[in-house]
Amino acid sequence: MRTSKKNDSVCFKRWSRKGYAIFASLHKVVKIAVITCSCSLVLMPHQGVKAQSIVSDSTQRVDLDEIEISAEQPIPWSAASGLSQILDRSQLSGIPGQQIESALRSMPGVDVRQRGMDGMQTDISLRGGSFDQTVILLNGIAFTDPQTGHYNLDLPVQLQQLQRIEILQGSAARLLAPAAFSGAINLVTTNDSDPDGLKAYAELGLGSFQRWMQATHWSYKQDKIQFSGQLNHQKSDGYRHNTDYDRIDGLMHVRLETTAQQAWSAQIGVQTKEFGANGFYSLAYPNQFDATRTYLGSIQWNLHRSRSDHQIQGFFRRHHDRFELFRAGIGAADWYTGPNQHRSDVGGFQLKNKHIFNHTRLQWGAELRNEHIYSTVLGEPIDHHAKYSHAKNRLNARWFVDPTWYVNRWSLGLGASANWNNDFGFYWTGGSRIQYQMGQQSQLALNWQHAVRLPSFTDLYYKSATQIGNASLDPEQSDSWELSASGTKGKIDLAGNLWYRNGRQLIDWIRFPDETVWRSQNLTRVNAMGTEMLLRWTKPIKGIRHMTTGYSWMQMDKEAQGYDSKYALDYLQHKWNGSVQSSDLTAFRWLRIAAVLDASYSTRAGTYTDPNDNLLKKYQPEWLLNTGIQWDCGMHWQWKASVQNLLNADRYDFGGLPLPGASYQISLRYQIQ
Repeated sequence: MRTSKKNDSVCFKRWSRKGYAIFASLHKVVKIAVITCSCSLVLMPHQGVKAQSIVSDSTQRVDLDEIEISAEQPIPWSAASGLSQILDRSQLSGIPGQQIESALRSMPGVDVRQRGMDGMQTDISLRGGSFDQTVILLNGIAFTDPQTGHYNLDLPVQLQQLQRIEILQGSAARLLAPAAFSGAINLVTTNDSDPDGLKAYAELGLGSFQRWMQATHWSYKQDKIQFSGQLNHQKSDGYRHNTDYDRIDGLMHVRLETTAQQAWSAQIGVQTKEFGANGFYSLAYPNQFDATRTYLGSIQWNLHRSRSDHQIQGFFRRHHDRFELFRAGIGAADWYTGPNQHRSDVGGFQLKNKHIFNHTRLQWGAELRNEHIYSTVLGEPIDHHAKYSHAKNRLNARWFVDPTWYVNRWSLGLGASANWNNDFGFYWTGGSRIQYQMGQQSQLALNWQHAVRLPSFTDLYYKSATQIGNASLDPEQSDSWELSASGTKGKIDLAGNLWYRNGRQLIDWIRFPDETVWRSQNLTRVNAMGTEMLLRWTKPIKGIRHMTTGYSWMQMDKEAQGYDSKYALDYLQHKWNGSVQSSDLTAFRWLRIAAVLDASYSTRAGTYTDPNDNLLKKYQPEWLLNTGIQWDCGMHWQWKASVQNLLNADRYDFGGLPLPGASYQISLRYQIQ
């Protein structure tokens, strides 16, 4: 049973035997144990929950004479610190270009840095953290790549298949993993609220630079079992020399409810990518090439009882990477011995439990995670493998406990995670959160988080003509504080925060102007502070579905002096986003047309080495304008068209690597529902 208030679910814990109680009229004992409503916010269409809605990460309780009201958020980082944002399906369907990277780029505080087009390689950072400090989850499973964060988005899914994207700005290291140093992103493909029956579509698309796209998706649900799957293929000749690509994604998911309280779910996926990497890792070598393959799978068991939830996950991911400094060996230097090849395997188990007492919610769990790599360059030398000359294995174990206490309108959360690694020994992460519930849909919170991140295999061991790792690196550490407020009034959602992070021993790749080699190094200290603001207005005027705007600002107090910082000191200083999405622009059933316009402005701190004169240059401000239109023409047919970088602006996410100018995409979809 739901209340009339948005985001609240009602649980009847007990009903006292009073004469005026409605059940007294039955003249018999009526016992109600627990009625639980557990569903995602973005899957409540009747309540109009939208993208960028502000998600409270605590259980809100109000003790009344007869009932107890409880609201739970089924997000993997429940009770974690930071600002949570959600892009739901209605918003994702209107993203121009239909790329995951485009959706993330539209969110304030999210730094999306692309080296090529259409997500061939994208680094995601939150609040000025590096791409290695952000965890990417697929349906709640962390498949983080231990080789390098460059491959964290090598997941077999496209934006068309996502039901929602959940974004956490701020550390969740104590609940998710140490790699969630500055935040986390969860990509969700499943939709348990689908009605019974078959739902499927096939889509064909084309676009600038000889783009071609074919996609199919299907789902079937009957009683207690649900299947879903997708298969996608994309290719392009590229927007400049050696930026062509060919990509295939496939993902299957199944869910089985064995009882009303117990469910099993499993997923299995595969991805292959081959792409020209013109200057991706060094501007001195324009003919680089990369080929990757990803295989992943997971199984999950969930049990829900009256006041407790139990979950067990098992997961595995294998990632192959073949990097050629000289594509196909053409024009190779005399010292070049051939491509670097890597195979990383990640597997493990995780146990999570949650129990709700009268005024307390307690979460606890444990995880065992093994990370292994075979490589021609990463790790320690071996002589027992025919293909690889190096290998390394890391075993990670962690235990966490996270209680939250509730008193009237106040809540206090304290959490800690004990971690052990066979190379770095014991270390801990933790944090606290105090929140005041100002109203049914408004709250004020203060957070503190302590985070630690281990170096990646690339940070430690990589050696090439352009990069040299450092096996003596120490783990990164940080302490973060955040003051946040959020609320909803009528059709307006508003949120804002102020945050500060004290970072120590942060890992970065640096290069001096007279050198061509990047070196990994612990920076002594990097302090950062910033603010983020979100505003969403639903149906402000007739014909407009919603308007959103967001702004983020950040400042770091340590600058690169005399050297080029590749990541840690190269951050978005100002970022503004605005979006307007229309309702149907016509009243004709066969001519339902909707449009969207996205705009952003950003300034990036830091410098890069100009390949033309080998001098350090500052990044220039950038405007980006994207637009899209969707036409539902009846009989299960739908057209989509979009134009990205409508102003044809010169754009650089990384200095010296130009991104595409104005480009278009068109697709036709046939849907069975």
